[in-house]
Amino acid sequence: MTVTVPGASILEVRHLGKEYAQTSRFGRSEFRVQAFEKVNLAIHDGLTLAIVGESGAGKSSLARCLALLERPSCGEIYIESKSVLDLTQDELVPIRRRIQLIFQDPTSALNPRLSAAEIISEPLLIQRIETKKQQRDQALELMRLVGLSPDASPKRPLEFSGGQRQRIAIARALALEPKILVLDEALSSLDRANQEHILLLLSNLQAERSLTYVHISHDLELVARIADTVAVMRSGQIVEHKDANELFARPEHSYTRQLLHAMQPMETILLDRSA
Repeated sequence: MTVTVPGASILEVRHLGKEYAQTSRFGRSEFRVQAFEKVNLAIHDGLTLAIVGESGAGKSSLARCLALLERPSCGEIYIESKSVLDLTQDELVPIRRRIQLIFQDPTSALNPRLSAAEIISEPLLIQRIETKKQQRDQALELMRLVGLSPDASPKRPLEFSGGQRQRIAIARALALEPKILVLDEALSSLDRANQEHILLLLSNLQAERSLTYVHISHDLELVARIADTVAVMRSGQIVEHKDANELFARPEHSYTRQLLHAMQPMETILLDRSA
């Protein structure tokens, strides 16, 4: 099932699949585990796609493939209409700048030995973009952008709160001026108050920078507030994919209805979306 939305697809996947090699308990034999298969998605410029499902559905594996951190076993990935899986490593360098992944747990995603400024400027250092002074200046500006004081730039990750660490992760992701952010359960480790603050930040950044978001989540109440389109994933397959308002009002697949029944009353969800 596909969704037609006005505008160009900035990220598209066709028949995407990923499997992993696993070894038996005593290392005597190898077998394959299918993380996901036959995934078809089109994500349109400046909008938000949410991919939802229970743990083990294959969402995080799909996120890593979308962000080009892992290579899928089959299928095609197009970024800004350009097929990327057949590109060389050198050809992929500018493509990787266009799409960045933000992880669920900022504590484990940030190097505890580096300062906040060093963490944020690290992508610029790796890509050899600008001078060291310019890298640091940009890191301080990005701290301001995500609501952190530049005075805190010498601090290390464990000196910040969980919400502040996620702001550092967002600032680092923005350093290369991407067009697409893949957020892999990026709000699930935060309390409700911090979720609200980060949601507002992400909304403002999307409006200011014309960002496209792929939100990986199991929280449909959260998804109902932020998504333009929703893909429901079960056991490695997309079972329903449509406009968010339509999905919450008229879910078709039995699994989607099962997920929605575990939420707050549907009237409240639809009211939240219209607010």
